[in-house]
Amino acid sequence: RMDTKRQKSREIDKQIAQHERQMKKESVLLMLGPGGSGKSTFCKQLKILHLFGFSDAEKEKFRYVVHLNLINAICVLLEAAFNNGVLQPSKNEEGTSDPYEMGNKILAKFRGKIYKQGGFVKDEQDYSQPEELSIEGAYLKVWKNLDSQIGANFQQIWSDPKIKKIYSEQSKYGISGIIDDSAAYYLNSINRISTDKYVPNEIDILRARIKTTSVVETTFEWEGSRFRVVDVGGQRGERKKWLPLFSGVTAIIFCVGLSDYDVAMEENRSQNRMKDALDVFKQIANNPTLEKTPIILFLNKEDLFKEKLSTSDLSVCFPDYKGGANYQKAIAFIKKKFEAVNPQKKLFIETTVATDTKVITSVWNSVRELTLGK
Repeated sequence: RMDTKRQKSREIDKQIAQHERQMKKESVLLMLGPGGSGKSTFCKQLKILHLFGFSDAEKEKFRYVVHLNLINAICVLLEAAFNNGVLQPSKNEEGTSDPYEMGNKILAKFRGKIYKQGGFVKDEQDYSQPEELSIEGAYLKVWKNLDSQIGANFQQIWSDPKIKKIYSEQSKYGISGIIDDSAAYYLNSINRISTDKYVPNEIDILRARIKTTSVVETTFEWEGSRFRVVDVGGQRGERKKWLPLFSGVTAIIFCVGLSDYDVAMEENRSQNRMKDALDVFKQIANNPTLEKTPIILFLNKEDLFKEKLSTSDLSVCFPDYKGGANYQKAIAFIKKKFEAVNPQKKLFIETTVATDTKVITSVWNSVRELTLGK
């Protein structure tokens, strides 16, 4: 019996030693940054690159997330249109083909309200009750009844030049930071998305927006090394969950949305998103617990940033910026802003487009070499 006990003890010791060796080989990457900066999108890319992508069951769930993103985009545009007097009752008698009537029909179905006599009033007669869906560490209220007829109604609204004008002038109409970056992508794909046989492709899934409300881990092995990427919500209410995760981290990946320089936070409309990102980054870069932990700064949404520079000057966020629409000057200025929060801290900066798999493949190779000390 003693021999059996000793043998079991040796086996347990062996397992513990093996686990410790594996843990030493494991690189733990903690994804931090404000909400909507691209952390979860990066984790989805790693799943595509290293974990065989998404199962049929996961795609079925993302179908409803895409529908939710599309519904939210249409409703935000309609609310802005009504609030700003862009949509007015038609004098003809075309019924629901009139954008004003159609807009109210959509808001009644998905928001339980209509616009009447200068304001929104409750109208739940045709309200469609959403269902709860658990996905990616979040619980969402989604609709599972989006069909081609509703899609045709959405298409009518999106085809209206007045609605497109609201989308192109988001700051003017007060929806910047409320409507998601991927809204136009889904709105331009209404007919494809609203069919009964619709199955989301990888790009649809990468662009799908879910607010992370818990800690989500992506673990995989690559060329003999084990990686654990930890994603945690970036909204202000979620940041209290960050501190307990600092221990044992190999590196911090901090995401910033470059195109957020003229966007207000959804949680606090008086606060600029990029300034908030800079404030949060300052806290992370100067945290004593992370003194020896390298930080990789992802300046994400480079594509949207390049587009926006020609119409919105970076000086709206940083009055001391004088480089105009020059991309190289603008990106260099932003890099200096983040480097200045702690000049002694070793900082590795990558400009990225989290929705572009080719870009992320290249970026991931750089991250892997850094974390493995190659």
